[in-house]
Amino acid sequence: MTIENELILFLLTVAGGATTAFIYDVIRVRRRSIKASVFIFKLEDFLFWIIATLIISGIIYYGNDGEIRGFIIFGIALGAILYLMLISRWIISTLTWVINIIKRIIKIVMNTILYPFKIIMKVIYKPMRILFGFISRFQRRAIFFRQIQSYKLGLIFKRMKKTFKKI
Repeated sequence: MTIENELILFLLTVAGGATTAFIYDVIRVRRRSIKASVFIFKLEDFLFWIIATLIISGIIYYGNDGEIRGFIIFGIALGAILYLMLISRWIISTLTWVINIIKRIIKIVMNTILYPFKIIMKVIYKPMRILFGFISRFQRRAIFFRQIQSYKLGLIFKRMKKTFKKI
C-alpha cells in the first residue's frame, strides 16, 4: 500500500469518525426535542451502533481489505473529536432550530384543522353535560333500586330457607 493510499484511508477514517459523531448528534437532538420511552432510547442506541459499525467496518474493509491499523483507529477518534470540538454545537443548535420550526408548523396546521371541531365541541358541550347529568342521576337511582330489590330477594330466600328447614 502506497503512502497516498494510506493518506486517503486516513482521511476516510477521519470522515467516518466525524460521520458517526454527526449521527449521534442527530440522535441527541431528537432526544431533546421529542420525548419518547426508554424502549425507543434503547432502540436508537442499538441502531446507532449498528450504523456506526457498518460505516467504520465498510471504510476498513474497502479501504484496507479489513486490516486494522493504528492510524485507522487514530483517524476515527480524531474525526469524532474534531467534529465534536469544532462544529457539533453549531449542528445541534441548527437542528434544534429546524425541529422547533417544524413543531410550530405542525402545531399551526393541527390547530387550523381542529378549529371547527373545537367550535362544535363548545356548542355541544353544555347540552351534552345536562343530558349526561340526567343519565347519571337515573343510573344512580337504578342502581339504588337494584340494590333494594336484591336485598328484598335475599330476605325472601332467607325466609324460604327457614321454612324448608322447619319442614
